[in-house]
Formats: sequence, structure tokens, C-alpha cells
Amino acid sequence: MTLEFEVKGGEGVSHKITADRAGDNLTLTCDCPTAFQGNICAHRLILLAGDTSLLMSGNPGEVDELKSMIAGTDVDQCMREIADLDSKIRSLSTQLDDVKKKLAISLND
Repeated sequence: MTLEFEVKGGEGVSHKITADRAGDNLTLTCDCPTAFQGNICAHRLILLAGDTSLLMSGNPGEVDELKSMIAGTDVDQCMREIADLDSKIRSLSTQLDDVKKKLAISLND
């Protein structure tokens, strides 16, 4: 199964993202410079998260199909790990803010 998306990039440029699943392997390519350099780009992360805010191709229903394509792949596991770590970061950030507030109170006593 292959899906194609066009997403909004920086400076008004659009980028093409292609998703292809063969067996347990999911390939998700983007033609942006970041992805071309072998790095994860925001365009792919946003689509993997089900976010259609940058979608220009008019096929938001296929973003749901993409989420179905992810199930059971190594990409699925990585997305779960990212979600878990993001949650931990938010929690630690809140804890850090709380300690900084305590420090400010202590410094002003």
C-alpha cells in the first residue's frame, strides 16, 4: 500500500511525503532537505502523529490510513517511545518549574 501527501514547508515551499508498507516494513520519505540528509523531519513526525495542520494535498482521511499502516512496525514502537519520552519531558519540566519557584521564594525570604 502506498500513500502520498503534500505538506506545507518553510517559506511557502511544499514537500512530498510518500508512505509505503511492504509486510512489516514501513517506509516514509519526505523530499525536504532535513529528510534528504537522513534526519527525521517535522513533516513526517506531524503526519505520524495524525496531525493534518500542514496537509496541502486535501487527503486528511489518508492520514488515518497512515496511522493504520504504522501498526505492528518498528515505526510504531519508535512512536510509542517518543510519546513516552515526551510525557516524561513534560513532567520533568513541570517539576523543574516548581523547584525554581521554591528557589525564588527561598532567595527572597
